[in-house]
Amino acid sequence: MVEARTVLILEDEVLISYFLEEACALAGWSVVATAANAQAGLENLRTHTPQAALMDVRLGGERDGVQVALEIRKEQPGLKIIFVTGSSEPETIDRMKSADPAAILIKPVDLDVLIDALGSA
Repeated sequence: MVEARTVLILEDEVLISYFLEEACALAGWSVVATAANAQAGLENLRTHTPQAALMDVRLGGERDGVQVALEIRKEQPGLKIIFVTGSSEPETIDRMKSADPAAILIKPVDLDVLIDALGSA
């Protein structure tokens, strides 16, 4: 029996979060939690310790997805981080790269590209 792969979604737009959940299911990943802000995202990452995280950059609140990724990377260096964002400015891309992500996907994201970035179960 294949062990389920687990993922956390950090996205503040509800419709995009639903899309990501469906994409994860199609790729054979189990969503352990969703969060709409940095604090909830960090708490869920620490509680559930998923194998992967889909993160938006711009979130409500004081911290953004890059800050979450950099903080959690210290605690969970093996976490597969995939940024799914509408932020394509060169400075933001450079910030995302500093978190050593597995992929940076710019919205709107094609379902097949997202599934490929996750990898199938």
